[in-house]
Amino acid sequence: MKKNFFALLLVAFFLPGLFAQNSHQRAAQDILNERGEVYFSFPIDSKLAKPEMLEQLSRIISIDQVENNTVKAYANNREFSEFLKLGINYEVLTAPSMLIEPEMLGADEALSRENWDYYPTYSAYVSIMNQFATDYPDLCEVVNIKTLASNRQILCIHINDSLGVEQNEPEFLYTSSIHGDETTGYVLMLHLIDYLLENYGIDEQV
Repeated sequence: MKKNFFALLLVAFFLPGLFAQNSHQRAAQDILNERGEVYFSFPIDSKLAKPEMLEQLSRIISIDQVENNTVKAYANNREFSEFLKLGINYEVLTAPSMLIEPEMLGADEALSRENWDYYPTYSAYVSIMNQFATDYPDLCEVVNIKTLASNRQILCIHINDSLGVEQNEPEFLYTSSIHGDETTGYVLMLHLIDYLLENYGIDEQV
C-alpha cells in the first residue's frame, strides 16, 4: 500500500510538468507548421551560463535578446528539434511581428505615392512596381525574380539608362526584408526606387 501511495505521489508530482511541457511542444509545433519559425524564451541557469554552452546554443538557434537572465530566440523546424535535445525548459512566445497590426495602403491610394507612411498590401506593391515602369519607361523595367507557391511574385525594378543594352558598367542589387519581421526595408526600398527615378537627370549624384 505504501509503495502504491508513493508511486501515486510521484505521478502527481511529475504529471503537471509533463503536461505543461507537452502543451508547450504542441504550441511550438503548431506555430512551426503555420509560420515555419517559432519564437520562444528560456531561463539562463548555471549550466547555460557556461561559455561553451552559450556558444553551442548560438550555433543552433537565432538569439534575439538576453535580458534579466532570460533568452528570447527564434528557431525553424530543424533548429528547434536540435534545441529540444538539450532538455531546456522553454516558453512559447508571440513573435514581435505578430503583436503589431500595421496600417496597410491599398492599390488605389498607393499609386498616388503622396503619402508613404503605410505598408503597401501585396496588390498595392505590384501596382506601384508596374507604375514605376509606366512613368519611367526609358529608365526602368519590372523583372519577376520568382513566383512563389502562393502565386505571389518577387519583383525587381531594373534601372538603367540603356535598357536592353549590355554595358561595361558595374551592376548591383539592393534587397530588403529578408526576415519576415524586419519589414521597414520593404517601404524604404520603394522610396529609394522612386527617389532615383524622379531625380535622374536632375541630381548629379543620382
